[in-house]
Amino acid sequence: MPPRLESWDAKTAPSQLALGRYLDHVAELTRERLAELGAGALSLELAVALPEGTDLLRGGYDLDNFLYPVVRRLGSHHFASAWISKERGTVSTVRIGPAVLADPQELGAWSSARAETTASTSTVAWKRQIAEQIAPADRLAPDGPLEVQLAFAAAARRNWAWLWKPAIDALGAIVGVEDARRPFSTRDDRIVRLALHRTIDDALGNRVRVGVWWRSA
Repeated sequence: MPPRLESWDAKTAPSQLALGRYLDHVAELTRERLAELGAGALSLELAVALPEGTDLLRGGYDLDNFLYPVVRRLGSHHFASAWISKERGTVSTVRIGPAVLADPQELGAWSSARAETTASTSTVAWKRQIAEQIAPADRLAPDGPLEVQLAFAAAARRNWAWLWKPAIDALGAIVGVEDARRPFSTRDDRIVRLALHRTIDDALGNRVRVGVWWRSA
């Protein structure tokens, strides 16, 4: 069954029904593996195969919109990292395993930026705080496919998966924007590999720290 994008349509819409069937399928595929791994920080990897001829950099195939519904269904609290890629092909896969602490040196050659937010994560102000802190003009990545990693530090009470989309929407200075009049209409569909990481830090309270690394894919 092919992966499905997140849907914001009515519950009875065909897109929602198809998404529900797909998520049921993923839940069944991963049920035994999740039970085997039990409690602890896990990592999920989703490889999305799109039909031959698909333009991977245009058309709305945003990786976070493939990943978010899967993590939401399985429970975002299980996961300390989530990885997703897209390429042309016929077989999509999902894998779950223990999360492994990353070696910072692996990202040493990547471009990077950091931000810290104080606004409510449900507001445009939250996106704006991130955008303003990563805004220097020389950060714009060359045109073409990108690999991006985002790291979030936040209190344990937060559903960290809710942070993904608004944070990515704020990356216009890195990935570019479709329309300069709409600064959060980012060209994030040119991200072909995406990794998202979580660190729990209750001392942050309502603040969220966001780190972003990127390079041409």
